Amino acid sequence: MEDSRAGLDYLSSLAAAAAIRAGTDFELVITSSTSDLFLPTVGLAYGLGPGKVTVRFRGGDLTFAGADTTVTVPAPYTEDTPGWCASRRVTVESPAGRLTVTLEDLDPYRNCFGLPVTPRLDQAATSELASTLEASWRLMAADYPEHAAAVLRCVRSLVPLVRPATGSTSGSAQTAFGAVAVSPADPAGLALLLIHETQHVKLGAVLDFARLFVPGDGLYHAPWRADPRPVRALLQGVYAHAGVADFWRVRRSRTDGNQARMADFEFAYWLAQSRMAARELAGSDELTPVGERFIRSLIGTLDGWAATPLDATLATGVEDLMTAVAVRWRLDNHRPEPDAVASLVAAWQDGHRCPPLGAASVPPSADGRPANVDGLAAQVRARLTATTPPPADPGDQAYLEGRLGDAITAYRAAATDVPEDPRAGSGWPSPSGAPVTRTRRGPLWNAPTWSG
Repeated sequence: MEDSRAGLDYLSSLAAAAAIRAGTDFELVITSSTSDLFLPTVGLAYGLGPGKVTVRFRGGDLTFAGADTTVTVPAPYTEDTPGWCASRRVTVESPAGRLTVTLEDLDPYRNCFGLPVTPRLDQAATSELASTLEASWRLMAADYPEHAAAVLRCVRSLVPLVRPATGSTSGSAQTAFGAVAVSPADPAGLALLLIHETQHVKLGAVLDFARLFVPGDGLYHAPWRADPRPVRALLQGVYAHAGVADFWRVRRSRTDGNQARMADFEFAYWLAQSRMAARELAGSDELTPVGERFIRSLIGTLDGWAATPLDATLATGVEDLMTAVAVRWRLDNHRPEPDAVASLVAAWQDGHRCPPLGAASVPPSADGRPANVDGLAAQVRARLTATTPPPADPGDQAYLEGRLGDAITAYRAAATDVPEDPRAGSGWPSPSGAPVTRTRRGPLWNAPTWSG
């Protein structure tokens, strides 16, 4: 009941904000569960006291009368004054156009992305974000004009996120069109975050108007996630990560040295993941005819990018990395049916040939983490990107040194000693001495849960 009341009060605040921006006089009583009252895109009055707050707007004068105090805000309400934090906007310009976004660090519902948000930014952090956005906007105009056009039309507010321990992070939500949440990043990193999240925002808008799928109970492998994903999430992920692949596709020709090496890897890796997930979607029976046409078009774009020449060692390494991550996902999420396990055990005990392996079930999972890029996958990634790898297990070390027989022996021993550790099993399909194509992967790829 309290959530419903708070939602209605927020709608009242939204109505008040709309009236202020339209210059329409009003008086409205809004209940606040705290001592603050936020008006979207306008600002936040604080110290009012909990309970009912009378908001008055007459001839441009804005007042908030609460239980503890009354706050009067002088027009145009864009400067901080005692009892008032103004919403701030950042405007940047480039050949792509003038981009104006609200810096959304006051809205009490800005945590809707499931990521930790910052408190209100101080002036130094605000200036740093504005400077980074300006440089990023110029970069997008020069190198990513089509994506810049989408950002210009779709993004209206930026929600500052807490900087993660490593790298950067971002978020968006179909129910919050126009809002993108970002952590601190350099100009190129911010461009990547904006491209990624604007892909989500665009597709969210499409899904409001077009039915691309009929949700069923199917769960699918998204190469960038540790958990099985429903069709909606997989579709969103494929479309967003196609944007990521496109960012790196262009970036690799704009950098040199180690940065170019990293861009080559990121392009190959995200393209391979996007193509794998798009094929997974294409094989789903949950897409509508419109959705099938949408995915065919996307696959055509991805396949066109795949014609880009890549270093042979890089291409083979990315395929091995993809294999290790995908097999790890299957080990974590596939569950053999008990009757099939009993049949397999009985055949082994009786000395009979292995019966046909049935399909494993994929139960839902609450593990919403990124994909497990550890074990062999972490070693291969470090090797391809010339970064420092974590300590290697004996099997991984043997594989990296080309001692494939020793690698298989070590993986087998590790899986026997600690059968519940999936890292050893995820290495088995890779040490083949040749690129690990789908036709070569065999049962360890299709049914790794049977490999113990």
